[in-house]
Amino acid sequence: MKIKTAKQMRLDELIKYVWEKEDYPNRFVNNFNGEVVFNCSGKFMTDDSFISHNSLFTVEVEEEVTEDTVLEELLDVIQQKEGKGGKIYDSYTRKSIRGVLDLPAGDHVDKDLTIYHVNEKGILTLLWSAEYGIPTEGVLEVDSNA
Repeated sequence: MKIKTAKQMRLDELIKYVWEKEDYPNRFVNNFNGEVVFNCSGKFMTDDSFISHNSLFTVEVEEEVTEDTVLEELLDVIQQKEGKGGKIYDSYTRKSIRGVLDLPAGDHVDKDLTIYHVNEKGILTLLWSAEYGIPTEGVLEVDSNA
């Protein structure tokens, strides 16, 4: 599973990112409406505006989700053993999968555990399960303000 986020980068960070990822041809606009354009070979040029040291460019970045990826909001669901009741729900802010798994065992012992990401609209996406771990397919889109 991958996570897609919008990140703010200075011009030097943008150039390094684009060249490393070979993310061209592409066009980026900064917070002052200045523009940087990369051609098919990775060469770049700016429009006629000046780009200052505090200009920031927004870049959509896709990265692999790992157990150490910290997300804004997670929800775990524990299916209790037969005869012990239904499900237990816990929510976490700014936590990783590993952070949830490393919590004191308590009710998690001998239970079927699943962890979901909760987006800004309250929609749940399966992020991890005791049976399968992290799904291999899918893209998790995260609010750039998170």
